[in-house]
Amino acid sequence: MDERVVILCVDHRLDDDLLFWQSFIREVSGARLHEPMFLVLGSSDRCALMVEAAGGTSTRTDGVLRLESSAEREAFERALRDDGRRIVQLFSDSGVSSVSFAGFDRGILICDDSDGLAVSRVGSMTAWCRSGVIPVLMSSARNLRGEILDVHPATVCKLIVDWMKRNGTNLVGDMVLLLYRLSDDLAEKIDSRAELKLRELVEAEALPDPSYVPFIEEFRFEIGVSHVSRLAEMKTARLAGGRD
Repeated sequence: MDERVVILCVDHRLDDDLLFWQSFIREVSGARLHEPMFLVLGSSDRCALMVEAAGGTSTRTDGVLRLESSAEREAFERALRDDGRRIVQLFSDSGVSSVSFAGFDRGILICDDSDGLAVSRVGSMTAWCRSGVIPVLMSSARNLRGEILDVHPATVCKLIVDWMKRNGTNLVGDMVLLLYRLSDDLAEKIDSRAELKLRELVEAEALPDPSYVPFIEEFRFEIGVSHVSRLAEMKTARLAGGRD
């Protein structure tokens, strides 16, 4: 029998929001009892500021930071690890068990010379899910030269879903994008688990970042959307059709 694993995608506009995390942990403490949960975090705005302080730019290209020097990569690594520890501590303070991984550790995410990404060790992370622990994967990778890269969290979520399909497990990954903002209309559709158009998310300014638009256009039939306030009951709406 297949087992659903909820893979939550959280982007940088939410990463540094303490109120978001307080709400998230409160809701998840109930939701985690029903279905295994996997959390993928994009690099925070704090990571961007640390990269800038090391001589780089905090401006994102297609939703990710460009790391050009060893100093920038070292600053990014420190900030990303700090973010992971902070999130795990917030969970711990509320009695929720979690564990943090960086994608660039242990060959979890490898980028080849043609910018193709491969994910591994998903099995060990899903084992944490099944034991009631929430894995927190910090979205990043290493290239073949050993250099650290920032990676879009939606890309990582899709890789994990595909890994579960390819490896013949009984796990079914369900990617859920957490919205930045929830309008009354979107709340009604999420509560009724209705279909949503990409246009509705754009008009409501609900997406975490504009970089999600082309990703959703490509993979919209495989993505659910929800809001932190709907996690306890795991209410999600599905994306269907095109932008219109």
